[in-house]
Amino acid sequence: MNLITLTTDLGLRDHYVAVLKGKILRHFEDLQFMDISHEVEPFNVQQGAHLLRAGWEAFPEGTVHVVAVNMQHTNPLRCIFFAMGGHYFAGPDNGIFPLAISNMPRDVFTPAASGNNMDDLALVAAGLAEGHPLNEIGTLTGNVFMLQNLQSPFSDSMIRTRVNYIDHFGNVVLAISTEEFTRVLGDRNFDIEFGKREHISQISASYADVPEGEKCCILNDSGYLEIAINKGNAHELLGLKINDTVLIEFT
Repeated sequence: MNLITLTTDLGLRDHYVAVLKGKILRHFEDLQFMDISHEVEPFNVQQGAHLLRAGWEAFPEGTVHVVAVNMQHTNPLRCIFFAMGGHYFAGPDNGIFPLAISNMPRDVFTPAASGNNMDDLALVAAGLAEGHPLNEIGTLTGNVFMLQNLQSPFSDSMIRTRVNYIDHFGNVVLAISTEEFTRVLGDRNFDIEFGKREHISQISASYADVPEGEKCCILNDSGYLEIAINKGNAHELLGLKINDTVLIEFT
């Protein structure tokens, strides 16, 4: 099975997603596409990275993960691609992959630029799906672009993080992973402060652990801390927005 996932900010109302798929199929027809999301907020690299990170490991080895977020509005922009953990990744060098992938591989490749980013991406995606060696599709490149300012500051007693993503239900996903949180927490207590002096000081196993309409914090299936309201919209009811600051203190 030659499987390609797509994570884009191209939307579903227009023809853009179909054109991208068509460009890939022109190079290699024996493909199956799986859409992670095409509703990334336009140009929002941070949101695209979250969706990719939350979704790619669910797929079988050999899957090619194609990203097209903020592809047409950054100049100059090159396409990069690499292999990791039996999977393949291709997309723009705009910081999205270092945000989505915890340990980027050393060997990252770029194709010969044609002047059209989408054409370059389609050619790379088809080549990876068809099983061509990476060094036949492109050449090794140097440093990958990093968005350093999006990292959460840590100390032994505090993590200052931010709202990273808001899902369809209004659940608020923080830019701190379960692994990072539990490592700093140890056997201590904690207090999460956000919004207008709102606090949460325990982790719930599920939304239903609190009464309907009450707020909670869970460790979600994607591996992140999430602030939610049982059968409610935390984004609207708690006034939390993308990039709002959330403070976690440990005692």
